[in-house]
Amino acid sequence: MTQMLDHDSAELGPGTRRPLRRRLVGPLATLVILAVLALSWLITGPMRTAGRLQDIVGIRWVLTSVSHDGRTAPVARLGDHTLKMESSGLISIFDGCNYNNGDWSWTMTGFEAEHIENGAVSCGYAPGTEPPPTDPIVTDGSRALYGSVSAETDFSTLTVGTDGYTLKYVRS
Repeated sequence: MTQMLDHDSAELGPGTRRPLRRRLVGPLATLVILAVLALSWLITGPMRTAGRLQDIVGIRWVLTSVSHDGRTAPVARLGDHTLKMESSGLISIFDGCNYNNGDWSWTMTGFEAEHIENGAVSCGYAPGTEPPPTDPIVTDGSRALYGSVSAETDFSTLTVGTDGYTLKYVRS
């Protein structure tokens, strides 16, 4: 009399091995799952960045300091240097004198500003009301925004890095 064994049951005797096909199912399933996860991570990178940084959109950010080559310069007059990104893709950068507008989009590590154009010059100060001089690091750091930058936020502050500059903003 021939006895048939169900390979999913505990009736397998000592030294009995499951068929090769059955032993490969677990490892192959694991490899497939890992491949799908890796592919989804690669495809949705910009969306993950956008999700993590979405809180920066629609907020007026005020520049407080710029660091470069081991030196940090505070902004002389808070509110003179601002950044605002709209969900429509418009970015507005005020550098203390000029309003600059352009387009922005998410990248894997932050955002990219492009097509920046000078919108208006508003530097007409009455005699005796001129602002204190702006540190060149602040001016150069503000201009470094015109390109691809890394960005991170903790909701109340925004840190932007580009071309060796680190710009610190606070929510206005």
